[in-house]
Amino acid sequence: METRTMETRIIRWVSAIFIIAMLAGCQDIQTENNVPSDAGHAAEQKGIEEEQPESVDRLSMIPSEAEKVMPADDRAPPESYSEEYLDPVPLNDIVNTAGAEDSAFILPDGKTLYFFFTPDVDVPVEKQIIDRVTGIYVTERQGSSWSEPQRVILQDKGKVSLDGCLFVKGDKAWFCTAREGYTGLHWATAEYDAGKGKWTGWKVDDFNPDYEVGELHISADSNELYFHSSRPGGKGGLDIWKSEKVNGEWSEPEKIISPLAGEATIDSNGNVYFTHHFFDGDDMIEADIYVARKK
Repeated sequence: METRTMETRIIRWVSAIFIIAMLAGCQDIQTENNVPSDAGHAAEQKGIEEEQPESVDRLSMIPSEAEKVMPADDRAPPESYSEEYLDPVPLNDIVNTAGAEDSAFILPDGKTLYFFFTPDVDVPVEKQIIDRVTGIYVTERQGSSWSEPQRVILQDKGKVSLDGCLFVKGDKAWFCTAREGYTGLHWATAEYDAGKGKWTGWKVDDFNPDYEVGELHISADSNELYFHSSRPGGKGGLDIWKSEKVNGEWSEPEKIISPLAGEATIDSNGNVYFTHHFFDGDDMIEADIYVARKK
């Protein structure tokens, strides 16, 4: 079932590329494959300088009939398969909603969490792009709870993009994006301006395409690798695996969380944050952010 989710995500990203290309064409932006247009290059140089329009409250866009699945009703709850970790639990309802929270990234201190959100998994991507709530959000830990998530803007005013899979180190962010002025999916970067309190100066900054870089997390000391995979030994679909660097080589991966678990991210204490998807048969209902705490 998780494999179906990932296939659906790929289809939606491809659809997003098509929709963005159509919007760009309406504005006479001409591109070649994987090459920025003049308009895209100008925006890249300008950065994110203009004030962005205020986002709509994300909760207001969740359908009234949307079902919030609670752990007690979960038909396939994620479990710990490692003696190092407690069983996973969901973050509270300030973060998790009846919409879909996905692709989390936790800073090493465990106090700042980024994630992707869309209010309705059944809405086609061409509507998600323009709903003013689908995108990346950030929340800060407040004691045992979290602050109200705020939208992270990584595009210029009036421009269209679909951004996700954020990774942050210091004042620099890497994220995957399909955006106006470019064809195809790209990796991009942005810098955080503390004085302005926002991310600025985005630019496309792709990895070598032969590397096929996807979502994974390496610990701060570079000795532990966490990733999701459908490799043999799991329960089917995606599970979260851990590998340790021993004598310069990655060890045989150990399954640590299963089932329906993906997109792992860790803090400096080794706590694993990840996405758990809820299904009814083959239909995904929603997705939440969970954490498996290290003992």
